[in-house]
Amino acid sequence: MFDRQSKLAAEKDHTIRSTTKDLLAVRAGLQDSEDKIARLDAELQSERDLRIRRTKELSDEQAKSQGRHEAEMRHIAKKAEDVQEQLDLLNDTLSRSRACTQSLLDDAHKPRLRNHATVIAPDDTGQPPPPPLEPIPDVLTRTPDPITKPRSPFTPKSLRLTPERNSRDPTRHSRDLPRQISACLDRISDTANTWHAGAESLLETICRLEAERTREAESRERSERGLQEELAATQEQLRTTQEGLAATKEQLSTTQDELAATNDQLCTSQEELAITKEQLRTTQEEVSDTRRELYRGRETLQDMKAHAGDVKRELEACQVKLKGVQDARRAGIVKFFDAVELLRRRRADLESLRAEAEASKSKHSQALSLSAMLRKRVMVLEAEVESLNRNQKTPPAHAKSKSFFPADTDPIPAACSANIQAHDSLYMELSTSLRSILNSSLPPSPSSNLFPNSSDDPPHTILGSDKVPLTLHPPERPGLSTTPHAPPPSQLRIPSPPSRTRKCSIASLPVGSSVGSVDWPPIGSTLQPSGKIAEQDGGVGVRVSETPSG
Repeated sequence: MFDRQSKLAAEKDHTIRSTTKDLLAVRAGLQDSEDKIARLDAELQSERDLRIRRTKELSDEQAKSQGRHEAEMRHIAKKAEDVQEQLDLLNDTLSRSRACTQSLLDDAHKPRLRNHATVIAPDDTGQPPPPPLEPIPDVLTRTPDPITKPRSPFTPKSLRLTPERNSRDPTRHSRDLPRQISACLDRISDTANTWHAGAESLLETICRLEAERTREAESRERSERGLQEELAATQEQLRTTQEGLAATKEQLSTTQDELAATNDQLCTSQEELAITKEQLRTTQEEVSDTRRELYRGRETLQDMKAHAGDVKRELEACQVKLKGVQDARRAGIVKFFDAVELLRRRRADLESLRAEAEASKSKHSQALSLSAMLRKRVMVLEAEVESLNRNQKTPPAHAKSKSFFPADTDPIPAACSANIQAHDSLYMELSTSLRSILNSSLPPSPSSNLFPNSSDDPPHTILGSDKVPLTLHPPERPGLSTTPHAPPPSQLRIPSPPSRTRKCSIASLPVGSSVGSVDWPPIGSTLQPSGKIAEQDGGVGVRVSETPSG
C-alpha cells in the first residue's frame, strides 16, 4: 500500500513540475507581450506629447504674430488719424487765411474808418439810421483762432510778431502786408505738401502691412493644413496601434484563461498530493505513536518496580522513626510532669518571698517614721542650744568648745540637760534588730540617700505619717548611727537661717510599702518613688517648693 501511494505521489509530482514549466513559459510570453504593449504605449504617448507641444508652439507663435500685427495696425491707424486731423486743421487754417487775405486785398485801397459818430439824416421811409460801422480788425494784430495753437507750425509768423512790429501804423501796414501774405501762403503750401507726402507714405506703409498680413495668414493656413495632415496621420497610426494593442490584449486574455485553467489543474493536483501526503503522514504518526506507547509502557513498568522497592524501604525507615518518636513522647511526658512539679515549688517559694517582702516593707516604713521623729528631736535640741547660746551671749568659739554632756562648768540649765538625757536614753533603747533593719534598708551610698550630698542646700520641711511638718537639714553623708550614745556637740551644725526655705510635702504612705532611692529634684517638680518593690496601688508623692523665710 505504501509503495502504491509513493508511486502515485511521484507521478503527481512529475505532472505538477511539467505543468509548472508550461505555466512559466506562458507567463514569460505574457510578460513579453505586456512589455511590448507598454513600449508601444510609451512611444504613442511621446508622439502625442510631441504633436501637442508642436501645436502649442505654433499656436503661441501665431498668437504672437497676430498680436504684433494688430499692435502695428493700431499704431498705423492712430498715426493716420493724427495726420488726418492735422490735414483738416491745416485746410481749415488755410481757408481762413485765404478768406482773410482776400478781404484785406479787397479793402486795401479803401480809407480806414475812424471811431467817431456820423450823423445821418433820417430818410423819408421813417427807418432809424443804421448803426455806425465798426473798425476793420487788423489781421497782423488779431488773436489767433482757438483751433490754431500759438506755437503750431501752421500759424503764420506774421501772427506771432511782437507788438512793435504789429503797431497800428497804416502806412507800414500797407507796405508789408502783400509780402507777408505771400510768405505766409508759401509756408502754408510747403507744410501742406509735406503733410500730403507723409500721408502718402503712411498709406504705402498700410498697404505694405496689409500685404504682409495676407502673406502671413496664407502661410499660417498652410502650416495649419500641414499640422492637420500630420495629426490625421498620427491618429491613423494611433488607431492602428490601438487595434494591435486590442489584438494583443485579446491574446493576453486567452493566455490568461489558459493559465487560469492550468492553475486550477495545478491546484487540484496539489490538493490531491497534499491529501495523499497527509494520509501517509497520519499513518506514519500512528505507527510512531504505537511504538512510543509500547516503549513508554516498558519504562513505566520499570519505574513502578523501582518505586515499589523505594516505598518498601521508606516504610521500614518510617517504622523505625515511629518507634523513636514514641520513645521520645514518653520521655517528654515524664519531663512535663517534672516541670509541673518544679513550677509548683517555685510558686510556693515566690509566695514566701512576697510575704518576706511585705514584712520588709513594714519594717522599712517604721524605720522611716522613727528616723523622721529623731531628726525632729535633733532639730528641736539644736534650736534650744541656739537659743541658750543667744541668751548667754557667749562667742561662737567658746560655744563650740562646750561639751554636750552636763558638767560642773556647763552653763546649760539642768532641765534642758535632763530632757536631752531622756531623749538619749530613749534613742539607746532601740533593739538590735531595728538597727540592722535601718542599716540594711538605708545604705550609706550617694545614689540611695534620701538627701543630697551638698551641704549648702537650705533646710527642707517634710510632712510625716503623723501629719506633722518636719524641717530637715541635709548632712554631707546622711545615715543612721547604731551607737548607743548621741553625737558630740562639736559635730552638731547649726546653720544660719536662710532667706528662703525649700519645702517638700510627702503624701501619706500606706503600711507595707517601701520607697527606693530619692534624689532632691529641682524646684517645682514632683517626686515619685523608684523602688523595685513598691506596690502598684500606693506610693509617695513629693512636691518641692521654695518659700521665703520669716
